[in-house]
Amino acid sequence: MIWLFLTSYKLFIQNNILSKQLITILLVFFSLPVISQSVSGYVLDENNNPLPFVNIYLKYQNRQGTTTDNDGKYFMQLPNGQYTLVFSILGYEKKEVEVTITHNNDVTQNVWLKPSSVALNEMVVKAKRRDPAYEIIKQAIANKSKYLNQIDSLYYEAYIKAKESAEMTEKAKEKQEKKAAKQKTKKRKQHPEGIDTAFAEPKNPELDSLNKLRLSIAEILLDVYFVYPNKTKEIVKAKKIVGNSYGLFYTSTTEADFNFYHNIVEVPRLSEIPIISPLSRTALLSYKYKLEETTFDFSGTMVYKIAVIPRKKGNATVKGLIWIEDKSFAIQKLDLIFNSDGLIKYKSIEIKQWYQLVADSIRLLKKQEFYYTSKEGSSLFFGHTTVDYKKYDLHPQIPRKFFNAEKGVVLDDAYEKDKDFWKDKRPEPLTEEQRYIAYRDSIQKVVTSKEYLDSVDAEYNKITLDKIFWYGQGWRKRSKHKSWWFGSVWNYWEPIGVGGMRAGPYFSYFKKFDSQRMVFVNYGSTYGFRNKDITGSLSVNYLYDPFHLGYIGVSGGHQFDLINPYDAFVNLIRRSNFILKDYGTLTTSRELFNGFYVHANFSLDSRYPITGLEFGSLTDSLFNQPNEPVDFEPYKSFISGIKLSYTPKQAYIKEPKRKIVLGSKFPTFSVYYRKGWNGLFGSDIDFDYIEFGITQQFKLKTLGTSNYRVAAGTFINTRDLRFIDYKYQRRGDPFLYSNPLYSYQLIPETFPTLGWYVES
Repeated sequence: MIWLFLTSYKLFIQNNILSKQLITILLVFFSLPVISQSVSGYVLDENNNPLPFVNIYLKYQNRQGTTTDNDGKYFMQLPNGQYTLVFSILGYEKKEVEVTITHNNDVTQNVWLKPSSVALNEMVVKAKRRDPAYEIIKQAIANKSKYLNQIDSLYYEAYIKAKESAEMTEKAKEKQEKKAAKQKTKKRKQHPEGIDTAFAEPKNPELDSLNKLRLSIAEILLDVYFVYPNKTKEIVKAKKIVGNSYGLFYTSTTEADFNFYHNIVEVPRLSEIPIISPLSRTALLSYKYKLEETTFDFSGTMVYKIAVIPRKKGNATVKGLIWIEDKSFAIQKLDLIFNSDGLIKYKSIEIKQWYQLVADSIRLLKKQEFYYTSKEGSSLFFGHTTVDYKKYDLHPQIPRKFFNAEKGVVLDDAYEKDKDFWKDKRPEPLTEEQRYIAYRDSIQKVVTSKEYLDSVDAEYNKITLDKIFWYGQGWRKRSKHKSWWFGSVWNYWEPIGVGGMRAGPYFSYFKKFDSQRMVFVNYGSTYGFRNKDITGSLSVNYLYDPFHLGYIGVSGGHQFDLINPYDAFVNLIRRSNFILKDYGTLTTSRELFNGFYVHANFSLDSRYPITGLEFGSLTDSLFNQPNEPVDFEPYKSFISGIKLSYTPKQAYIKEPKRKIVLGSKFPTFSVYYRKGWNGLFGSDIDFDYIEFGITQQFKLKTLGTSNYRVAAGTFINTRDLRFIDYKYQRRGDPFLYSNPLYSYQLIPETFPTLGWYVES
């Protein structure tokens, strides 16, 4: 055969032609050894009922196989030889049949399978068979506990790459194109003969394409430790962010645990309602299943590809595909799409997972991917996050007291890793994204330089008429992290104020230090045209401990104040709800230890009625009732208040200069004590008030998120308690729904409570 091929090839080279007859002879000659016949037949049960979806494969050659159709019929084409066919399906005993394929001899082989009492534990065999996917899922559910409890402790390294690109909506594109066309027409009118190309700005197609990408990219390298059943902690070793990371999904393993062996999957950022897993104990009530395909993986293991279909449209389900291994009934991989109706921010989100065999029968995640879209304003966002898992250690050395409320730590040098570090750590090169990162890095060096920031600030700081009269005038120096803001003339006006129209300026100042400490200053004053009076206030706040949210603030002024700031809207604007006061306050707050906060405030006021003001006749009657201010003798008050609040086991992530609170499974408990001092600083009042509170936000399984608040309090001492310091119960708003945590909907009138009360 080889001699014939070489001779033919030599003739072809010499004559550069090969006859059609010789080609035909060669094709026939070389095809002779691979001529094959077929084996076919039906697979039936003991009652001669056809069995669909039976898996048929060659023993010792597991990669080749087929399945029976809905009528129980199968067909396989095989070369000449002897084979052992294996017939296998859940609920029946496996059967092996010897067949011999010879030249010009198609084989018909019918097979009868016996029910298995062991495989499915009391499974009832019916004449009309259900899709075998249901039995496979039942087995996966029955076996899932061993995959939830398969490890006592674990360490792994995770590399997260999250990216998001932005595009304009079609409506925004049309608007931009129209605007560009108008500008182009305008330029043509201004330069009818065109612009000299020598003076035209040179184009850089590469930079243009990079600019159009509008990418945001985050890379995170972290170590994760786990101890059964739910103790986790991550240590971020390196972190790089290009662009805006606000919309990026899953940049931390603390965001969610996408373990579909659990009955429900809770992802608060995606949905208020937890997702019912396709392997939930009650999954058969929420999903339909269909066996799409039976294949064999590289190791020869049979794998069932099953479609997951929600039984009805709902917020707590997913749809897609899940691959289940035979015998182990473990998840090999999955591809699921979340129901868009239940998503909070995103329009769509898809998750893909791949599992790997780490040790004997222990299967853990190898890779996880998310694809998502969202819309904000005139922009559409397309996101993709990849998580690679490696360096698994099933017996890590974990120090005592390693696990606590601190769920994550970002190392001090995590943001300082260079490109050489990332090049070694990336599972795959970033290609075009890498070019974009390099491009953004080069821009970042320029735009963060003092010269560039000063030039941008100079443009921002220009005084213009539109800023003065409409937008407001700002001044900033970003190289020193400070800014001023002055309100516009338009914002000076208060057409509806106490005693008529008022107007006046206001400004603010902000300064941020390298330590993340901050200073805020606000000032505002108004002049009343009807009563020719001036009011104003000044406040200064200093955040001195960003990690523990420690701040101190002072404020003072002469201004109008509300007696009951949380009254129904029909009472809120009544003249009887206002007083005039001169005041000075001191406020401070700090977290003493994790979850335990102390808030304190001190206020010295001189309180006056507004009966001496002149009012317009238009508002003398409000809602068909007299609208008169309340009268009282002026007096002084000095009031102190202290509030202690504690949230047990408050979880958080520690960053180099700040603390990110993740929440807690426990409620927040608080106690608030307020005292009106008699004689101190000339104070005329004398009372003591105490209040206890419990608040919590929690999940109700698949019903969503719920909140509750319970408060109880009383005045311990009322020797000299003025109506301004009463505890009021808010009335309901006509035609409006007020916050049910702090008000009642059906109370017809606001009333004070001086004794014990309970709100819930």
